[in-house]
Amino acid sequence: MSAKTFAKALLIVAFLSPVLLAAQKLPGQNGHLKNFESCFEAEEADSEKLVKVKKIIADPPCFRLSLIANFHGYLLLAFFPRNFSEQLRDCYFNQGAIRGAIEMYNTENELPLRRINSELVDNANSPLMPEYLKYPFPKPSVSCQYDSVGDITMGNLIIYCRYHGAPTKLPGKANPVNAIE
Repeated sequence: MSAKTFAKALLIVAFLSPVLLAAQKLPGQNGHLKNFESCFEAEEADSEKLVKVKKIIADPPCFRLSLIANFHGYLLLAFFPRNFSEQLRDCYFNQGAIRGAIEMYNTENELPLRRINSELVDNANSPLMPEYLKYPFPKPSVSCQYDSVGDITMGNLIIYCRYHGAPTKLPGKANPVNAIE
């Protein structure tokens, strides 16, 4: 094979390869859901996870500031308490936005989402992006990681942040910590 023929073949492969790769990345009808199978399956009740979630909601890690490890956090809390409370409030609002996005997704799609995890909120290929949540999803703090326990189709989904916890009282609803069980 001559160098000219080889160069032509290489050019043809170079021009066709990006098209083939791009076509593989395009999500078909529910094609992008394969990475999020765990969010569609019914969750088994795990008592260890329930205990862990109750501890996070009752005493969120954001309130456990170590003086040596988080002196910056202490200064912010001491001199700018409003900034800390706004981050907490915004995180709780985000949890409500995520819940609303899941509910809208479930009304418009046959295969319902049952719970969320950080990957579902942070990934551009998530079924919630960009129709129901904007990407990148704005987080009030870099430490925010959203997760859930329960099942939204059963009415007992609790969305919480691993750093800020969750509001202990939801307006017009029972205490979510007791609703988990």
